[in-house]
Amino acid sequence: ETIRIQDFKDDEQEFFVYYYKTDFEVADPPMYRLKKTVSKSMEISTLTKVSNNEPFSLKEEGLYFIQSDTASLSGIGIRVVSNYYPKMTSIKELSEPLIYLSTKDEIDELVNAEDVRSAFEGFWLDLAKSESVAKMIIKRYYDRIEEANVRFTNYKEGWKTDMGMIFIIVGPPDEVYVSEEKESWYYKNPGKNQIVVFNFLKIRNIFSDKH
Repeated sequence: ETIRIQDFKDDEQEFFVYYYKTDFEVADPPMYRLKKTVSKSMEISTLTKVSNNEPFSLKEEGLYFIQSDTASLSGIGIRVVSNYYPKMTSIKELSEPLIYLSTKDEIDELVNAEDVRSAFEGFWLDLAKSESVAKMIIKRYYDRIEEANVRFTNYKEGWKTDMGMIFIIVGPPDEVYVSEEKESWYYKNPGKNQIVVFNFLKIRNIFSDKH
């Protein structure tokens, strides 16, 4: 789709459009920490200059960042996704979120199997022990992933965020409290008088104000 960026105060303003084809890391699974080598900088795939109110298209899936002043720490972040998003459609896409239920080695083995579909179905059957239970769990799990994508996508896919991971594994919170510094999710344990709280601290991020 074609978009335009307009500066109403300066008709001569130019904008810089950065495109990043980065595949962002997933949140650490509930059971262990991933061994990550996250760089402090991201490689710019392309840089395009557009004029004020000039029509242009964001053609590739990934992260775009638009600035009028490259020396500033402000701009507009836009994530371009497929027409199917927030759903997942390919076996490769469906396999990636299994990292929250398994180990990275097991997921790599599944993705690299000769028959990925059979390996994917076998994973769920081993987990559920019956086909009917597997179908129920698969629907529930991917419904939550889809909802996490709707709720929490910012500069990366919603299911990859910390909020998305907690939402997928534990479900929607019973109560939510939001302040300028953090967002707190409360889960109540009926009959046991227990409450579990997850605190998500807001951190400044140039691409999104919801990081």
